[in-house]
Amino acid sequence: RLVEELMEAKRYEEAYQQLLILKDKHQEEAYFNTLWEEVVNARTTYYKEKIAEAMDVLQQDSLNPKATREVAQYYSNLEAYPEAEEILAKYLQNNPHDYETRYVYAHVLALDGKYHEALAQMDTVLTYNSERPKYLLLAGQLNVWMNQNLDLAKEYLTKVLTVEPKNEYALVALGTLYFQKDSLDKAEEYAKRAE
Repeated sequence: RLVEELMEAKRYEEAYQQLLILKDKHQEEAYFNTLWEEVVNARTTYYKEKIAEAMDVLQQDSLNPKATREVAQYYSNLEAYPEAEEILAKYLQNNPHDYETRYVYAHVLALDGKYHEALAQMDTVLTYNSERPKYLLLAGQLNVWMNQNLDLAKEYLTKVLTVEPKNEYALVALGTLYFQKDSLDKAEEYAKRAE
């Protein structure tokens, strides 16, 4: 019933996320499959409409950072990462010092599994803005995911937890980091803190 209410309220992404949670348990049921198709179609249509709206803004002002990030986010939600990457890369050629958009670009690259490219973008971001928790988090996560520069990753993630002590993503990344370093007690400690 929750999914239907979310659909009525046009909260398609939340409805989709709820179905992802239920998918393993209910994917063989006809009702689930009908609902899945309805939600996926509505969500896709919604994002395509939002992309078109933001692209209209970009036609008028190709350097609009908000519209650029919106288009990239909508493409990313549809897992159309190459399209998001193209829009962001083009924008950043003309606005290399827009570090928020560069962060979004790094995030999309990471979602697309391009960790080395994402980390290169984050290195640039952190050169100019090394204190924002979300920047430190992504850079720390990327290093952990690639199992490299773990001391630097630990420094970044610890800084995040100093500002946001309950940040689950930082806790999980630190747990993974300690597991990679064979410090199982510390890994377990962070895993419990993330629960």
